Amino acid sequence: MQLHCGGCHAVGREGASREPAAPPFRELNARYDPEMLSEALAEGILTGHPLMPEFRFAPDDVRAIILYLQSIQTRRPA
Repeated sequence: MQLHCGGCHAVGREGASREPAAPPFRELNARYDPEMLSEALAEGILTGHPLMPEFRFAPDDVRAIILYLQSIQTRRPA
């Protein structure tokens, strides 16, 4: 996570994202169910943000990423 994402996103339970437009990963469940990101992580996650590179991860890595994201969520969707 730190290698691929930490340059812009806060990837832990605290701290600010380095890039203001990059949401901290601990708050992703305010926008998405982390489990719903599985397909995008496996097939290539794309965003409308020009600085965000495309990433593709192997199935074992996708599951590890999802489990990690679920473990650090601090906010619950309304």
